[in-house]
Amino acid sequence: MNIPTDFHSHVSYTSALQMATAVIGSIHEIDGLQFEGSYSWSREEGEVLWTQYFKLLQEAILSGCFQVISHPVRMGSRNPHLPSTFDEELEQLASIASSCNVALEINGKDMLAYPHLVYRLACACAKHHTPLSVGSDAHYPDRVAQAHGETEQLLCQVGVRRVRMWKQREAEEYSL
Repeated sequence: MNIPTDFHSHVSYTSALQMATAVIGSIHEIDGLQFEGSYSWSREEGEVLWTQYFKLLQEAILSGCFQVISHPVRMGSRNPHLPSTFDEELEQLASIASSCNVALEINGKDMLAYPHLVYRLACACAKHHTPLSVGSDAHYPDRVAQAHGETEQLLCQVGVRRVRMWKQREAEEYSL
């Protein structure tokens, strides 16, 4: 279910949320900038954007509004300028998600486009025992289960043995 709203607005979507199996949050915009557009940044600008992106992801987790945070390395689609603190930022994100019992998504599109970033995310999640959801943010039927084979192989490689799914609004863990 896609409920387009800024989670800070506290707009009531009670009936829609009651029907949702799980509510997925994602970040696509930083200070009004849709970062998946055709942009080019200097190294300094790119690193600052990554830092802001991680801060927004953390805020989304801590908001209590979401069961899943989708594609947490999507900034990599247009921004190759990783800050020197990239792995520490991923570890902090994974730690916060784990403590809040919020799953981070391993996204199939990201897995195919920049597996090196997904690998680093998976390592951080394995270290902090962060719940993981796989391919939960597919917008089109033909993209459901996109890159699941590659994702399963990667997760096993970093020591993740379980993924989270939802049935009748209840989270369930499944072995790989």
